[in-house]
Amino acid sequence: MKICFLSLQNSINELAFDILEEQGLHVIPNLKKAWVDLCKSYLLEAKWYYSGYTPSLQEYIDNAWRSIGATVILVHAYFLVKSPITDDALKCLEEYSNIIRCSSMIVRLADDLGTSSDELKRGDVPKSIQCYMHETGASEAEARITFDF
Repeated sequence: MKICFLSLQNSINELAFDILEEQGLHVIPNLKKAWVDLCKSYLLEAKWYYSGYTPSLQEYIDNAWRSIGATVILVHAYFLVKSPITDDALKCLEEYSNIIRCSSMIVRLADDLGTSSDELKRGDVPKSIQCYMHETGASEAEARITFDF
């Protein structure tokens, strides 16, 4: 685990150094925040799992858009694009503007539609479909129709 962490840390530091050198911006706080938020969302899902808790759909969604990992990918991808980075863009990345939230939610809900049944069989936490079913009493077929876009 230490080797994986050090590799991740070195990669992020290298990316941040390149941006600092090219554009004079210190982006480590933005990159760090994305990773910290991802880990916090994983921790919350682990708490739900070990306590046997089924969150409400809103609780699930409030956490799930982060736990899919798209925010980490989008933040890193923005910094890998060679266009000038603006202060406004850094603020949007820090606050996770709607473009990041909505993109992450689309990825999460699409993932849930495709893999939730298999993940439950493996013993994973309830996904959006199961949270909706638990909250409304709907069947799985009805829930899938609700989340099918």
